[in-house]
Amino acid sequence: MDNKIAITHIAYHTDPLGLLAAQTFLADRKIDFQLVDTGIAYSVFFNDPDGHELEITTYYATALGGDPEAHTTLNELQAQTRESYLPPQ
Repeated sequence: MDNKIAITHIAYHTDPLGLLAAQTFLADRKIDFQLVDTGIAYSVFFNDPDGHELEITTYYATALGGDPEAHTTLNELQAQTRESYLPPQ
């Protein structure tokens, strides 16, 4: 019996600007990542060199009881910047 604990997914929470900064950081280093709208948050998923899945996420403002307009603002921001942050194919 293997009693080792295997951690395969680690998530970090940030604000919307932190999420955009993470995308820039990853793209500048040509690290593949996926930007996902989970329905309550935006998340960037990527793998570390050992294959562990890492996630950087920011919740919609409405999910945290904040300004309902902030979700629209983040949607617009993501739409405007998404192409510039995707790594080259």
